[in-house]
Amino acid sequence: MQLKETYNKGVESMEEVTQLVVFKLGKESYGVSITNVKEIIEMKSLYAIPEAPGYIEGMLNIRGEVHVIFNIRKKFGMNDGEYSTNPKIVLVNEKKVGFIVDEVSKILNIEKENIENVDAVLKGFDKKYIDGIAKIEEEIIIILNLCKILSIRDEVEVEKTIENQNVKNSV
Repeated sequence: MQLKETYNKGVESMEEVTQLVVFKLGKESYGVSITNVKEIIEMKSLYAIPEAPGYIEGMLNIRGEVHVIFNIRKKFGMNDGEYSTNPKIVLVNEKKVGFIVDEVSKILNIEKENIENVDAVLKGFDKKYIDGIAKIEEEIIIILNLCKILSIRDEVEVEKTIENQNVKNSV
């Protein structure tokens, strides 16, 4: 499967283009800036974390680094159904966290003119996690802001979890 698609006909500079990692949660398409993605890996067995918030699925050791893995569906208050047959974990740059998605469908270069301002489209809705709405032919991709999804409280929880795990491993 080819993941890279380009929607930048006639663009003279990459400053006019946003590059997104596009993934599915259920039937919906979401995107995050490729600059926020460290790596995309196959789903693996996770280590449970006692007393963690319900949207934290567990931990994963990746090349000697412990990452806390979020269930983004639970974080968004979505139906927590079964994952697809090919779920992935998207690891976030500069943070030791990742989140589970049903599938990564493509890497997309999209002209900034094809991205709607979220305030213009979603009037009256809570849009704290959304940076914009990309329009590609008949498809809509909700562009997420990973910094806002991973709140300060989440980061504190992640740090405490990693510290507690490191203490347990050193005993």
